[in-house]
Amino acid sequence: PLPEYSCGGNHDKGKVADSLDKACEEQEDVVGLMSQDSLQIDAEGDSSMATTDKDAFCMNQREIEDHQARLQHLCRICGGSFKADPYKRSHPVHGPVDNVMQAVLRKKEKRATSWPELLAKVFKIDVRGDIDTIHPTNFCHNCWNFVQKKFSNGLCEIYFPRKGPVKWYPHSSSCEVCGTL
Repeated sequence: PLPEYSCGGNHDKGKVADSLDKACEEQEDVVGLMSQDSLQIDAEGDSSMATTDKDAFCMNQREIEDHQARLQHLCRICGGSFKADPYKRSHPVHGPVDNVMQAVLRKKEKRATSWPELLAKVFKIDVRGDIDTIHPTNFCHNCWNFVQKKFSNGLCEIYFPRKGPVKWYPHSSSCEVCGTL
């Protein structure tokens, strides 16, 4: 796993920049050791596999941080952007159910204390094992409305506007999240 600090090159920020640069140097040392090991193993003398350096490592980490920042603007369930909602409403995937939803559940004599429980029932997805670098941490108000209607309208069939919840994948060179935003 990658550490949660970025590799900045701005030395005007004082102690923070110094500690970030030190972290990058430590990462460079680790990458350097890995490169030396692979050079010793490579019998043909081809050192092209060991060309990882500080800038490439930091760039990769910046890409992952950018990817994670983009995920924060997307719905965990439908993949829609929160920017589409004029009020930019979103709800946490993890955590307690809000008061409005609690009232709806009480009327139906249902009990649920957390969103992961409800999302598993309604969308058949398990968000408990979500990883922040792969999955968005919030869901949109449209999906919230869908959950609310699902529990408040007992007789009506309610259809989710998509085939199903979005499947999320780790960041890669062909990342749809980074290519579309």
